[in-house]
Amino acid sequence: MTGYLHKLASRVTANDCDLISLVTQSDQSYILVFGLIDWGFRHQRPQHIATKLSKIGYTIIYISPTPVLSFRSKLPFILRQLSTRLFELRLCTLFPRSPCLHTSELTADNVSRYQHVIDYILSRVSIRYLHALVHHPYWYPLIANSTYTSIVYDCFDLHSSFFPSADPSYLKQSETALLQRANEVIVTSRFLHDRLNANNMSLITNGCDAQYFHVIDCENSTLTSKSLTVGYIGAVSHWFDHALLDFVCRSRPYLSFEIFGSIDKHLSLSSLYTARNVSFHGEVPYSDLPHLMSTFDVGIIPFIISDLTLATNPVKVYEYAASGLPVVSTALPELKGLEHIQIYTTNTAHDFVHFLDLALSLCRIPSYAAYRRQWAHKNDWIVKALEFKSILSKYES
Repeated sequence: MTGYLHKLASRVTANDCDLISLVTQSDQSYILVFGLIDWGFRHQRPQHIATKLSKIGYTIIYISPTPVLSFRSKLPFILRQLSTRLFELRLCTLFPRSPCLHTSELTADNVSRYQHVIDYILSRVSIRYLHALVHHPYWYPLIANSTYTSIVYDCFDLHSSFFPSADPSYLKQSETALLQRANEVIVTSRFLHDRLNANNMSLITNGCDAQYFHVIDCENSTLTSKSLTVGYIGAVSHWFDHALLDFVCRSRPYLSFEIFGSIDKHLSLSSLYTARNVSFHGEVPYSDLPHLMSTFDVGIIPFIISDLTLATNPVKVYEYAASGLPVVSTALPELKGLEHIQIYTTNTAHDFVHFLDLALSLCRIPSYAAYRRQWAHKNDWIVKALEFKSILSKYES
């Protein structure tokens, strides 16, 4: 054990119950998840997959990307138990700024510090299989020279297009190296499948916690309400087509448009703010989503068509469907061919309004809502986790 690890050991006491709980895990199959988002941020694919994998036999250590400043922690890491086999690991840094994964590089100093911490924690547990599940190329320097049962790159965004103003050169280099180093590459869309040049590539689309959104009975208040509500849940950022929404809401002034999600301060939404039938509610917790969606009649996905959105397999379409909602979206290729369950895509603002009218005319037919819920159940996160397990199992022999 290095001198650094001796210092770690001397600072970790028996009072660290979460580390003790990790050490006493009987499982010998571990997954280190190198996260794209912090565990406590929006509950998305990374947290869902990690949670479900922990329920089917793996012990998960989810590494949140935002570090803790060293002076705020007595230890060089914070380990928190989330459930029986699920832990969040927060690493500490000497640097005063938290990195943006899309625009920052992982420094050599932090790579060394982080590796010491990971080595220390892993030295305390009995491991038969250790997989690395990597959600972003930012982490490549940390996993490049480590030994794992398998390295799986789960790519669900076109990272180079996430921040248009950033210089993505280092990001492309890290992703190219990660694609070459990974044993398996998982993508969420056909666009990403065609865009990335990698062997051993699998398509595992996004999904939803179908039962979670089915808690609200389909015989909810919207069936007896005289007003009709069009809803959107998600970030309002540079990919959100606010000009389209402005056209649609003014074309249908008798409809109520409810928008839930954080708003990019750089967007100019002055025209929408003056529309009487549009309300912006800001970010809402995941726990509120089932109730909010139960007040919608139609869910919308008004995205600007770009490489970023062409690569998207939107989680919200599964959550809308699990809530029984028909959906109207701009022409995202991942949503084409779903008209039979009233998920419509369109290329023009006029057609968006047309399909919105059509969706509203069909939104209160219970049998149609049931078909959408069945489709959502077929795409439950547990189904996706089992697909992950099937891939990991190839290396466990």
